[in-house]
Amino acid sequence: MQKIQPIAVERSEDGWWTHPDMPVIETSEQFDEWQKQQGFQLCIVMLDGDNGTGAEEANTAYFENGDASCAVWQPSKPDGDDWFIVSIHDTEDGPACIWIRHPTEEQQREAKERMKLRIVTGK
Repeated sequence: MQKIQPIAVERSEDGWWTHPDMPVIETSEQFDEWQKQQGFQLCIVMLDGDNGTGAEEANTAYFENGDASCAVWQPSKPDGDDWFIVSIHDTEDGPACIWIRHPTEEQQREAKERMKLRIVTGK
């Protein structure tokens, strides 16, 4: 199986976009299976709570004015290297951006260490 690769993000007029190599996924179980097959790390950035460029304007327009566009929002990129967007889409909780990366061995070790710290500190 070929792993999904980064491509240029060309958002619609309303700001939505899905990577053409992302399969149609209807359940969280299907997404989990795809993630397992692809072996990627995942970071989901929600418009509500993000501080990316245009987030405040898009948040007001979307949640307060009922505007179905998030085109002015540039989602914050996760810390670290090699992240790319596979989807900017609407959810029950508002606009979301899915970032993924195919981690290097070092990035995998770092992620495991962060998880150990979360377990120990409870954060």
